[in-house]
Amino acid sequence: MNAAFGWQSVPDFASSEIASTVAKNAIPALKWLRTQGIRLIKAMPQEAYWWVLAPPRVLSGDVPWRGRGGDVMLRQLEAKLLGRAGILSRASHVLALEKRLDKRFMVTASVSEQTRTYLAKNVVIADGGFQGNIEMLSRYISPSPKALFQRCAPTGVGDGIRMAQMLGAKLIGMDTFYGHVLSQSVFNHAGLWPYPIMDRVVSVGMAVQRNGLRFMNEGLGGIYQANQIAKLDDPLSTFAVFDSAIWRTAGKHSRLSCPNPSLIKKGGTVFEASTLESLAQAAGIQIEALIHSVESYNQHVKMNALSELKPPRSVNKFIPSMILEPPFFAVPLCAGITYTMGGIATDGCARVLDQKDQVIEGLFAVGATTGGLEGGSTAGYVGGLAKAVTMGLEAAEVMAQCVRKEPPSLPISIG
Repeated sequence: MNAAFGWQSVPDFASSEIASTVAKNAIPALKWLRTQGIRLIKAMPQEAYWWVLAPPRVLSGDVPWRGRGGDVMLRQLEAKLLGRAGILSRASHVLALEKRLDKRFMVTASVSEQTRTYLAKNVVIADGGFQGNIEMLSRYISPSPKALFQRCAPTGVGDGIRMAQMLGAKLIGMDTFYGHVLSQSVFNHAGLWPYPIMDRVVSVGMAVQRNGLRFMNEGLGGIYQANQIAKLDDPLSTFAVFDSAIWRTAGKHSRLSCPNPSLIKKGGTVFEASTLESLAQAAGIQIEALIHSVESYNQHVKMNALSELKPPRSVNKFIPSMILEPPFFAVPLCAGITYTMGGIATDGCARVLDQKDQVIEGLFAVGATTGGLEGGSTAGYVGGLAKAVTMGLEAAEVMAQCVRKEPPSLPISIG
């Protein structure tokens, strides 16, 4: 698990207050984690891998996260909480959140199959996004949500978002998610989750639907690509198309997540042929349209006229390669969803905002349950851990500053 703060282009609606808080708290948050005994290591030369939770994850085993990075961190933080007389309630499911006339919150929860209520001056909603909720995915993310592969825990079902909305909270940026482009074979081969990913291959090659036509700007990267695939009426109608040169280079770009050769070794479907015509026939892609799409793409790459392609192709992040060298390849794709980017609107102090952008006193939200920083038309990505730890730290500091002299009721965290 990577604790880095990896900025990509952020959407137009991004809150400058939240962005400032994330930037301000980034280093303090990392230092705080270290004071709690959390080990962070420099795993690779690239800056994005300078703050990796230790021990780093492995790519094998039935449960590759157990005893690694995030698992170790959460166990250590739990031990610290309990050692300071904190209370952690497991096997709990929050059923309702209400604000009483005395301005305290009443939280109703099912705890070990018994219904309990809690009263608190402050409540922090931190239960993740809604990636595990098919109805909400259908409403906001994809017309065919069951065609998305859940490369995430099933626990993020949007309860916190819906409860906040019942209290008048504003929602923002609900139509995007963080994820990657995966081989469609992942639905039948568990070893293809969560890696390898097809992002880089698509970014320098091309993606088409079964009709042989391109449908997106591949040059904007894997998170954008996954979102565009998810928005199609049939998200399972897409293919990565590339040649041997791309497979040898982009296919082996990252030792942590590259598809060459692991995709084939783990049973993934890869169509290979000496001509584009035979490739299209083998993969079930419309032959004439695919040949025309590749020829047009190659011509625009050669003439450095990618902005004239339909749809246009960006070159700021990835330099596209022509598809010329046989054998040619096609890989059926799917969108892998990790967490949804939109959610509850907050100010820079993690305080929940209502429909008029006024603070709902005592109600906070942090992490992937919030919106206002990521998403937009290019699926700008900051990082779930970044939003969680920096905004969580801010919420804690705000609550600490507001504590009265008399002992307050304990704050409740829903997550």
